[in-house]
Formats: sequence, structure tokens, C-alpha cells
Amino acid sequence: MLERVTGIALQPLTLHSMIRRTLLKLLPGIAATLLGGSWLHAAELRLPAIFSDHMVLQSGQSAPVWGWATPGEEVTVTVAGQTQSTRTGAAGKWKVTLPPLEPSDKPQTLTVKGSNSPTATIQDVLVGEVWLASGQSNMAYLFSRGQYPPEESAAANRPTLRFFTVSKQSSREPKAECEGSWQCVLLKPWATSPPWRTSLPGICWTSSRHLWA
Repeated sequence: MLERVTGIALQPLTLHSMIRRTLLKLLPGIAATLLGGSWLHAAELRLPAIFSDHMVLQSGQSAPVWGWATPGEEVTVTVAGQTQSTRTGAAGKWKVTLPPLEPSDKPQTLTVKGSNSPTATIQDVLVGEVWLASGQSNMAYLFSRGQYPPEESAAANRPTLRFFTVSKQSSREPKAECEGSWQCVLLKPWATSPPWRTSLPGICWTSSRHLWA
């Protein structure tokens, strides 16, 4: 019997992130030079943070995988028996689109191989549902701040439930990358406070519990 697989990508939107930061107004010339500099073109193969160990790929629809590499470099992506290849554009960007994948709670390995770069390997990849949770104070109320009955703590042993928390950042323009990492909801000795408890919003936990039912 297939176990439910759920991934939650959290994108916090706080009052702090909506305030216009004067820092963004400083040194625009330097910022433009860095963004347009040739160092980007010399970068080796790399992926956004959301493509990392323990991630969940959306099932039932085409799934894009993208990143950066040396311009003109051939890139091949393989996962769940599917392989797609492309060539990096002049700006150092590449993207492939995987065909719809079947839900699977069996850990997969996603590899991204560049013709001129070391292979990137992502372990423990599942295929299931991915939900985006975003908000302000409701996202800031962490699971660890709540008080739960014993049966709730016992329920927190779902290794196929993963979440990705986007680090808080301010930007007046869309960003191509973010900082964060995937974590699995695993039951550990409750007194030791598993790491995920201190970063998972309570509303995401209760929502995922309902989705699981």
C-alpha cells in the first residue's frame, strides 16, 4: 500500500519583508556589476536550494528542474526512470521538464550531470503532493510553541512528510534563488526537541495532518 507523500514549501511573508529597505538603495552600480559580471558564466553546475536531499517532486504533472552551468554545457537530469537533457544558454541558465511522475514513497536519487562539471546527486527524493504555504503571523507561530496531547506527539513520525522553509529575505525584485533546506517529520525523543519542531509553523503541521487523512 502506497504511503502518502506530502511536501510543503514554506514562503514566509512578514511585515519585515514588506518594509522598504534603505539598504537596497545603496551601491546600485556595484550590484548591477555583480549581476552582469562574467563570473556567472564561469560557474560550475549548480541547482537552487529547493533541489536538495529529502525533496518532494510534484506528481501527476510536468515537473521542471533548472539551474546554472557554463554556457553551452550539456546537462542531463535523471530521476525515477526518466532522463531529460538540454544545453545551457548564453546566460548560464538551463532547464528541463520531466514528464508527469507517478506518486511514490520509495526514495529515489536525482542526478544532474554536466558535460564539463561534477555530477550533482540528490538523495531520498519522493514523488507526491507539494503545497505552498505563505503568510505573516500565522506562519511565524511555530509548532514548538504549541501545547499538544500525547497522541499528537506520537503522530509526528511521518518520514514521507517533508517541508522546505524559505529563509526570510527582502527584495524589491523577483529572485532566482532562495536559501533553505528540506526536513523530514520524524519522531525522536520528544524531550530532545527534534530540529523540525523549531522551524515548522503549527498551521502547516495541522494542515498536512488533514491532507494525510
